[in-house]
Order: sequence, then structure tokens, then C-alpha cells
Amino acid sequence: LKSMYCVDTHELQKVSASDSELVEINEAEMETVKSILSHANKFGLVKLKLLAESILAYDIIDSESAAELLLFADSHSCALLKEEAMNYIDFQAQAVIKSSGWSKL
Repeated sequence: LKSMYCVDTHELQKVSASDSELVEINEAEMETVKSILSHANKFGLVKLKLLAESILAYDIIDSESAAELLLFADSHSCALLKEEAMNYIDFQAQAVIKSSGWSKL
């Protein structure tokens, strides 16, 4: 578990942005963070799970991914991500409804 934690933390640092920079996250990187969160949840790595969850909630969520991330958050007991996804959908409803992610609901 320790080696997985180190590898996962390194991966998260690659896709996490500082407050002053804007980073484009591609689909593969989003899937990496989701995988890390899923494994952290499975093995009870609470801090790693919260780190991955915050990256998804604050750095990755957009109109295309909001609906998908809402479903993911619900299935992985991610309260922060679920709340942020619902807020994003609430404030950007028109853009989210027009996205391909919305059809997955």
C-alpha cells in the first residue's frame, strides 16, 4: 500500500494545479485521478481520497464532465465532489444539459 500511495501521490501532483495557474486536464488524466480515488477509497486511504476528490471537484469539473462526476461521486461516497458537481450543474445547467456527459445520465 505504501508504494501505491507514493505512486498515486506523484500522479496527483502531475495533474493538480496551483491556485495561480490554469491547467487543461485531458480525459486520460481525469480517469487517472478517478482511478486513484477509487483505489484510495477501497484501501481506506482517507487523505489520498480527499486529495483526489478535491482535484476532481476544483480543477477538473467542467460542463462536459459534471454529470459523469456526479454519478461517480455518488457511487464512491464522495460528499465534497457530489456537492460541487450538483452546484456546478445548478449554475451551468444549460451548458451541462447540452454536453455529451448529460446523455450518460
